[in-house]
Amino acid sequence: MKRISVIIFLLITIGLFSQDASQDTKKVPNGWDYYSAGKYRESIRTLEAEKKNYPDRINIYVIMAWDYRELQDFS
Repeated sequence: MKRISVIIFLLITIGLFSQDASQDTKKVPNGWDYYSAGKYRESIRTLEAEKKNYPDRINIYVIMAWDYRELQDFS
């Protein structure tokens, strides 16, 4: 019984510490990233593309409104 417990402990420990380092790839910037960097027009373009894939996400519309407010473009 003790041997099984040690084996399970080792498997769990190895699983926790053997994370794949290749997951450290560069993240593609999204609309929020561009907005927070002050790139409002780029944010709007990115959010338009996101809206096609996820039309029900309210945060897309909120960030777009913030972009238009910053640009003073209310048309």
